[in-house]
Amino acid sequence: MKLKHIAIGAALTLATTALSAEEFYIDVGVDFDSSLNPNTAAGPTTTGWLNELLYNYQSTTVADCGALSLSSGCNINTFGGVNLSGSVADAFNSLGLNGISDLSPQDSLNQIGPSDNNYSQDWGLTFQFNLSGIISGTELITDYDSGAITFYYYDSIEATISDSFTELFTIDVYDTINTPAGGQNLAGILSSVGTGTVNGVMVGDMFNFATGSFNDLITSFVNIVASVDYNTDASQVVITDNGDGTTTLRGNHDGSISFAAVPEPSTIALMSLGLLGLVSTTRRRRK
Repeated sequence: MKLKHIAIGAALTLATTALSAEEFYIDVGVDFDSSLNPNTAAGPTTTGWLNELLYNYQSTTVADCGALSLSSGCNINTFGGVNLSGSVADAFNSLGLNGISDLSPQDSLNQIGPSDNNYSQDWGLTFQFNLSGIISGTELITDYDSGAITFYYYDSIEATISDSFTELFTIDVYDTINTPAGGQNLAGILSSVGTGTVNGVMVGDMFNFATGSFNDLITSFVNIVASVDYNTDASQVVITDNGDGTTTLRGNHDGSISFAAVPEPSTIALMSLGLLGLVSTTRRRRK
């Protein structure tokens, strides 16, 4: 099972790196600003065509070694994002440093660029995450190979968390890719969409490519892959040796996320089987 998981992850990584991000739009079911900027993608309740989502967040990372051993390589668990474990007020107070800060391209002065349908004024997007991997090297580079990022929609302060925040979709992270420019991207695949509706729109139909909504595509066995670019401000990372063989790192980050649909999942399956065969053959030879 482990070999199969590695093979499929490797195949998806190859597919992710070979694809370009696709344009998408968001349908929130309400016309918030088309009178100000009519440049929408599919009617007045939608944004314009977007390339990516820009975000910022705070993270806490716990390593299974002391601070002096971090560069040698340690296992880590990293979590953060919007605080949905407390009160509604706690959740909204955490949004300033945890969420989608803007849509890209940006709607500048409600005239230039695609409509954002009054994003961040009448509604917003945020997320939570929990990732596992390793940290190593003198620059303490993180390399994640598992975990999940869950996105939420919010539009008002209600009495409960469930009334204020609606789960949209979850991305399963399977690899970290080092880019030619020297940055790091998380590679992930959309594993599920939420249930229910937002302003009359089914949750799975809020995010849309030209070829269909997220729900339409994943129910048709089309893989939706995500590339999550993240940056860490080293000056804002605090490292604490806990004195018990573990270390905690806390920091602020920003970045962007883009999406693409893999048009031929059968091709990925064939690649996976090919890699699995190669790995299995190698294993037999070692025996």
